[in-house]
Amino acid sequence: LLMSADAVFESVVTGGLQWSLELLSLDTLGRGVFTGVGAMAVLGLLAHAQRRRRAREAGEREVAPAEPRLGFTECLTLVGLVDVLFLGFASIQLAFLSGAARLPAGLTYASYARRGFFELLAVTVLTLGLSLALTRWTRLSEAWQARAFRGACTVMVGLVLVLLVSAMKRMALYEEAYGYTRLRVFTQVFMVALAGVLVWRGVTLWWRPERFAFGAFLGMLACVTALDVFNPDAFIVRANLARLDAGHPFDSGYLMELSEDAAPVLEENLRRTRDTEWPLLWESKYAFRHYSEEMPGGWPAFHLARHRAARGARLFSRDAP
Repeated sequence: LLMSADAVFESVVTGGLQWSLELLSLDTLGRGVFTGVGAMAVLGLLAHAQRRRRAREAGEREVAPAEPRLGFTECLTLVGLVDVLFLGFASIQLAFLSGAARLPAGLTYASYARRGFFELLAVTVLTLGLSLALTRWTRLSEAWQARAFRGACTVMVGLVLVLLVSAMKRMALYEEAYGYTRLRVFTQVFMVALAGVLVWRGVTLWWRPERFAFGAFLGMLACVTALDVFNPDAFIVRANLARLDAGHPFDSGYLMELSEDAAPVLEENLRRTRDTEWPLLWESKYAFRHYSEEMPGGWPAFHLARHRAARGARLFSRDAP
């Protein structure tokens, strides 16, 4: 996912592993698998023999089955490797932003900005799930083990926040170049909410871990409430019209895909402009024609945004060609 998300990181990893890939062959892989399986089998037999010996010395008749949980060493190895991976990715990101790394040949900056934020978002969600699973299934018998585990997970959460900031920057660059859509706005709002959940996860690692689920649920409710108050469709029209005034291209056909929440912004723009001042005035009037019926589903479907859109449509539809 990280290689798919960033072309610079992909080129560095591919170049660094190319020499080792040339040394690998089917015969080498077969020998390695045989050696590894044999070594694991021998170690398993030795461990089983040691358990039986300790059980006999303790006077037990049979060995109690081990708990189905991950050991501290295995868990810390896994978290440490993930931390190293994320640290390498973040370092290359910082090197690119500082000018020390360059884009691969044939890749434009627009393509680089468009690529990767969904992959980085998936990495963030997977890492959060990994942190929760390891907290639930890792066996921590000593206090220092618990502190080491929490510290490693805190580093992982912090590095994921860096990746999330990188994804948000990519989305902002993409919106600056191509405008705003529902998918882009919803994704950006979700990333902000996810960043808050990650910060809360870092807090609960050291203070009352059982409170994480409740805080994450409240964070998601706050995200939905913020979207309701924010009115994404109205923001999309307002922001895209501002880009139009700045000389950027404007996709007038996208107006037809927005809901009635965008109607007040369109109506305000229609009232303050003339045909000669805004070439897309007629496209806006066409969008209003979709709102001409005030209650298409009868009175149960009535809502304020539809009523305001229908009122604006009655004012402007007679002028539409």
